[in-house]
Amino acid sequence: STERPVDTQYVAANHPNVSTVGIVVHSHLDRQPVLFVGRGYTNSHPPISTRNLAEEPIFSYEETAKLAVAGRLSEYDHHFVAAFAHNHHVYFLFYRRDLKSQSREYRTYISRICLDDQAYYSYVEVPLTCHSRTGKIYNLLQAVQLGSSTDGTGSLSS
Repeated sequence: STERPVDTQYVAANHPNVSTVGIVVHSHLDRQPVLFVGRGYTNSHPPISTRNLAEEPIFSYEETAKLAVAGRLSEYDHHFVAAFAHNHHVYFLFYRRDLKSQSREYRTYISRICLDDQAYYSYVEVPLTCHSRTGKIYNLLQAVQLGSSTDGTGSLSS
C-alpha cells in the first residue's frame, strides 16, 4: 500500500516451488471474515498467519495473528497440501524435513488452531504416519479429502 510502504507481506509465496494454501472463515466472536494462510518458507514470513479481510490495510497480518516459531524460520520449510475448517477449528496439512533426525526424512503433519484464538495459543501439530501391512512407511502427504462418515461427522482421508 502507498500509505504503508513497509507492508510488503505477500499473501502467497512468490516462488513456483513454494506452496501456499488458504481458507476464508468467519470467526465466531465478531463474524468478521479472515483469511488463514499457510505458506512455505520465503525470507522471514511465518509459516501460518491470519490475514485481515474486513478493514484497511486489507490482507495485512500486522494487527492479526501469526505463528511464532522457536529457532530459525528456515527450519520450518513447510510444504502445504491443504487447509480446511471443521467445527470451530482450522486445520493445515503439510510435510517438512525432520532436521533433528540423522535421516532428515520428510514427515507429514496436521495442525489445528481454534477459530476464535487470535494469539494462536491453541495451535498444536502432530505427525501423521501411514504403514502398509508389510511395514513400509509412507511419510509424504500428496492429497487430502474431507468427507462425511455414516454418522454424519467429518472424516479425513489422504
